[in-house]
Amino acid sequence: MFGSLALEIAIGLFLFFLLFSLICTALQEMVTSLFSLRFRNLQQGLYALLNDPQLVDEVLASPAIERLMHPRLREKYRAQRQGSAAPATSARAAETPAQSSPGSVRFLRTRGPSYVPPDVFVAALLEALHRRQLSNPAGDEKRGASPDPDTASDSALPGYALFQDAKALIETIPDTNPLKESLLLALTRTGQGVEGVEEELKTWFNQTMERVSGWYRRQIKVITFGIAAVLAIGLNANAIQIGIALAENQDLRSSVLGTAQAVVDVTERDGTAQAADGSGPETLTITLPAILDPSSQAGADVIASGIAQFPIGWGDACAFAMVGAADPADNCGPWWVNLIEALGGWLTTIAAASLGAPFWFNLLDKLVKIRGSGNPVPTSQQS
Repeated sequence: MFGSLALEIAIGLFLFFLLFSLICTALQEMVTSLFSLRFRNLQQGLYALLNDPQLVDEVLASPAIERLMHPRLREKYRAQRQGSAAPATSARAAETPAQSSPGSVRFLRTRGPSYVPPDVFVAALLEALHRRQLSNPAGDEKRGASPDPDTASDSALPGYALFQDAKALIETIPDTNPLKESLLLALTRTGQGVEGVEEELKTWFNQTMERVSGWYRRQIKVITFGIAAVLAIGLNANAIQIGIALAENQDLRSSVLGTAQAVVDVTERDGTAQAADGSGPETLTITLPAILDPSSQAGADVIASGIAQFPIGWGDACAFAMVGAADPADNCGPWWVNLIEALGGWLTTIAAASLGAPFWFNLLDKLVKIRGSGNPVPTSQQS
């Protein structure tokens, strides 16, 4: 019963969805890296968090944050930041704040860390406020004034002292900036201890970054959906046609089942499951096997050879029947039936890719094990 035709077709389809999802994921990673989407998303979150473009620049200029950047990009980032800080050469340029806006070309072309640890950010923020305090000892709240790096570095406070003076530093933020009220409110929920101040500020940062992570996840879903749509239509990756081919072609099923079994056999699992707070088991973390890593040559070969087994592409005699371009002798049926079938197959493939490779790998692993557990015992072993 477990070796039924329906189970074998399901295994074949799940393997196809897994490989197709891996291709979409690899292309999505290329897009996010090419356009520095993680860093841009982090910057957008910092702008929403601090509500002060100049302060964001000063925080990102912290040596602690710069150390998180790729070494080859660190000098480029410094040079770009110094160039953007040059005085305006005309009155019109001086009146235009575009260089400090999150959508400016300067930020679109800047690469930086995709993630900043809470403790690093809080220390960088207090350090930036301390530098502002040194540059404006009389309490000048002019936002455009940047601190003198030489003077500020000579009088920089150690990390412990920064947290001790956190409230005084926050008081230097202009009253018109909602950031000041948010930070003061966070400090009222803790005691006078340095550890309490640090933990409260880290909690405030984490709560905001959770929303930023939500922005990024939604953005990635849209990108993945777009890539899957282009690939599904461009390659004619029709899930319905693939299911029909698996049902009718025994050789195709045997080949696909062999590939699925090979993928599952090299699976490496992380069996330790922990809750979000580390208190106990909650979900199982599934690690895709190294053989399916698209960034490696071996993984790329496995994915390419696996996807090539399936009947995709526009070479089929009835591939263009949806537009009435098929030969009547091929008996492809009415064009509108083929169009509905193609749309349904493409949408199924796109929706499957949107669920992600780990989802399909988990299902494929379970079905392969179910099929294996139901195989009949050979006659020679029954005695």
